[in-house]
Amino acid sequence: MITSYKKMSTIAQKAKENYMNGLSCGEAVVRTAIDEGIIEPSDEVLKISSALKAGVGQKRDICGALMGAVLVLGIKYGRISKEEDIDTVNQKVGELYEKFKEKFGHTCCRDLIKDFIEQDACNTPAQKERCSEIVAWATKELAK
Repeated sequence: MITSYKKMSTIAQKAKENYMNGLSCGEAVVRTAIDEGIIEPSDEVLKISSALKAGVGQKRDICGALMGAVLVLGIKYGRISKEEDIDTVNQKVGELYEKFKEKFGHTCCRDLIKDFIEQDACNTPAQKERCSEIVAWATKELAK
């Protein structure tokens, strides 16, 4: 158990570093999932994750880190045809969503960083630290 805990902590730290080094929240989750072998490498998936920045297209709606994690779960457990199972991916996404909401109180980017928006302090070191913690948590949940 200690080894897997260390591994999860390492994955969380890598996700945080990816975010702090310039990737958006969704990109950091997906890039780390690829680098850690959670999903297979794909340029298309990385491109898709770019659209998740700052609450999907910078609209501060659903959290990009949460959406990046949902994207990874879809790649790992999703289906290609209607004959395949859809319950597994829906269960895993639903569980992640509920855990996220329980942990952070919200799933909406603007609510997660509202203190920074009210202070007109987006893209400050403090706001980036808050988002990096969310990115790290979401990626660590994927590693579980």
